[in-house]
Amino acid sequence: FETDRLARLLVLEGIPLGRPISKADYLFLEALRRVAKTGREETISLSEGEYFEEVLIRLLSDRQLVSIHREKTTEARAIAKLHTAKCILDSSSEAILSTDEQGRIIFISKSAEKLFGRRREQLLGEKAFRFIRDSGDQIREIPFLKSGIGEKRLLCIHKEDGSTLQVSALVRTIRDSREGADTALVIYSFADHEDQNLIPESAERTIKSLIETLSTVVEVRDPYTAGHQRRVSKLATAIAIEMGLSPDRLDSVREGALLHDIGKISVPTEILSKPGRLTENEWSLIQNHSEAGFRMLERIELPWPISSIVLQHHERLDGSGYPQGLKGREIPFETRIVSVADVFEAIVSHRPYRPAHERLAAITELTQGAGRIYDADVVDCCLSLVNKGFSLD
Repeated sequence: FETDRLARLLVLEGIPLGRPISKADYLFLEALRRVAKTGREETISLSEGEYFEEVLIRLLSDRQLVSIHREKTTEARAIAKLHTAKCILDSSSEAILSTDEQGRIIFISKSAEKLFGRRREQLLGEKAFRFIRDSGDQIREIPFLKSGIGEKRLLCIHKEDGSTLQVSALVRTIRDSREGADTALVIYSFADHEDQNLIPESAERTIKSLIETLSTVVEVRDPYTAGHQRRVSKLATAIAIEMGLSPDRLDSVREGALLHDIGKISVPTEILSKPGRLTENEWSLIQNHSEAGFRMLERIELPWPISSIVLQHHERLDGSGYPQGLKGREIPFETRIVSVADVFEAIVSHRPYRPAHERLAAITELTQGAGRIYDADVVDCCLSLVNKGFSLD
């Protein structure tokens, strides 16, 4: 653009555009004229329909200037969506907090501000674990985050005035699905534990009946393991009772065990009932059943963290399990109970590719793996029940 010509123009006539002038054109040309007159660099934002751009205008020489355009349509849309989402979350009565993988707070709703007794600016960028405790102890951050999928926990919030509040928190991890991305957000949904209404007894009975019904669906697809989930649930529940779990955690174990293999619905029947050795591809399909089961249940609002048990019941303490390769305390205790019960029942029961083994084989497997791949305390409790004559039938 020639600066002397632009500076002389009182109106925009005489500048050939080849089309009717728009508001964006007008603002752009006005900015060009201002820079031509003053010589001062200027940045403006322009929009036309759904198109957004940022324009930097500066003098190139005494007689010329240049404009540099950067499209910001995607960025503008993202900002608009974020603003909408923030407004929705802030209008919700639910207390919501989000952190990055390192536990730094990156979002907190207005309801969560009130629950924490702190202003938003005091919390953003801080480690959530400065204010949240698990049974009074500081949370071991990474294991807590890794095992947080669908997990409902009782936590303790430490407020600014020194008081504490026990809350129920539903923890979910949202991982970036873009190729090559390896970041995640951790979402916490809090509710005052004392204010939460208990599930009506009739509703709880209905939920448990539905879980029983879902459990039988797998048996129809996999007749060779008919009753497997019920037997695992029976043993896992007995272990949980023996270990003194609370009624709510006991229900988590019982109902989670009843559905732990529901993902096998997605596996072809001919693979489930194949009498010979599985191929690598067939075994891969079998292994996918835990993730398939999790996807079936993750959107269903249940009073217990059943979906996480379904997802993680093949995890092992040494990280050799699947699908997440969790280790040690990263695996929730309820899941560790179901895992031991599942292994014991699988060994002593008939399979399409082999007859049932004696109990000694199951005892040997659990004893050798105790503390290494299976929780040692859970194994001790399980074998104690077996030695006392516990029956799966």
